[in-house]
Amino acid sequence: MISFGAKTLEQTIELGTEAASYVTTFFVEPISLVFEKCYNPFLLMNKKRYAGLLWTNPLKYDKIDCKGIETVRRDNCHLVKDVVNTVLNKILIERSYEEAIQYCKRVISDLLQNRIDLSLLVITKGLGKKMKSDGATTTDSNTYQNK
Repeated sequence: MISFGAKTLEQTIELGTEAASYVTTFFVEPISLVFEKCYNPFLLMNKKRYAGLLWTNPLKYDKIDCKGIETVRRDNCHLVKDVVNTVLNKILIERSYEEAIQYCKRVISDLLQNRIDLSLLVITKGLGKKMKSDGATTTDSNTYQNK
């Protein structure tokens, strides 16, 4: 990822395309670098965890793109996913941090006052079978022999 510091989205996309063409001249055929996308605004939580408004052309954004955060992970309840999606929408599209904060406070208040549907708090996990080195399969702490 590169931050060009350009003033407009059009300039950023143009600089990205130009940079990709320039860097490609240093590669041997058939390797090439292609401008893929632009994020504006962009939230970087830490390595491999980010969200941003994705632009492939400067006229209209494509979508909110999320990687590694609660909206795309399967080990969270629906309430967490819904809250994070709504907050990202308020921050990235509406650009209203205050509304995002107020929304979170309302959800927390509803949760503390038991006004949240309990089905939104359920986390579903499946137990898979793992092979041991002796050929037996394990599920959780129970061991079954293959016959």
